[in-house]
Amino acid sequence: MKTHKNHLRLLILLLLVLLACAGYMTVGVHFENQKLFAYAMRIRTPKLIAMLITAFAIGSASIVFQSIINNTIVTPCLLGMDQLYSLINTAVFFVAGSGSFLAVNANAAFAVDLAIMGAVATVIYSYLFRKTNHNVLYVLLIGTVLTSFFSSIQTTLTRVMDPNEYDTLLTDLDEFQWYMEHLALYGGGGTDFRPAFAYVDRLVAQGELPQLGGVLYFTDGYGVFPAEAPEYPAAFVMLQYRYDDINIPRWAQTLVLDADKPGRDEGWI
Repeated sequence: MKTHKNHLRLLILLLLVLLACAGYMTVGVHFENQKLFAYAMRIRTPKLIAMLITAFAIGSASIVFQSIINNTIVTPCLLGMDQLYSLINTAVFFVAGSGSFLAVNANAAFAVDLAIMGAVATVIYSYLFRKTNHNVLYVLLIGTVLTSFFSSIQTTLTRVMDPNEYDTLLTDLDEFQWYMEHLALYGGGGTDFRPAFAYVDRLVAQGELPQLGGVLYFTDGYGVFPAEAPEYPAAFVMLQYRYDDINIPRWAQTLVLDADKPGRDEGWI
């Protein structure tokens, strides 16, 4: 009887999953327009597959973990694995930079993060299990401390990181909200325009911007321009009173706004 109830619950969960998948693939899709329909399917299908794989991996890991420790409340995140991956991901971009090969190739970046995390996690947790005589509860307690430790290091790296570098780490709205609350603006020259174009190039290469018409870059104009023109139109928008002093490359289009010089210090943008 109990087995029958479990099978019924699994069947209900499977039906709910199928309904959620169908809703994700159809809600808001313009079926009357073939191009828009094909575009929506091309964007949503890989995301749906990724979500299903992630859900299966998290569910399987939780079941195995809870079976080992005989507790249905705790989850593997108590070991600090989530924060460890976030720390490694941040550290890789902090060292390599947003203009590196890892920033352009998401698959290579994921492979490097996964390899480093596997090695570091194996060393740390194998050492903890040996020192605690394979006591899972002690490892869980230490894991909660390591979670705060990893999170603190990641926060420190993001605070000292260049905003253009950190932009590659914005993966969800929560991170974006945190970034906006801790945003510090600086001006007066020295801007490196290249990371922004490297980021757009990466999105184009991944097929995220199939209908990109061009890029508008609002700036004071003082900075480092890319050595070569991008494959898409790019225009720099700046103020008239600064325009005459800027050395702009020939490939760059410019849009100069007619504005009076502000009555504040010279470094105001």
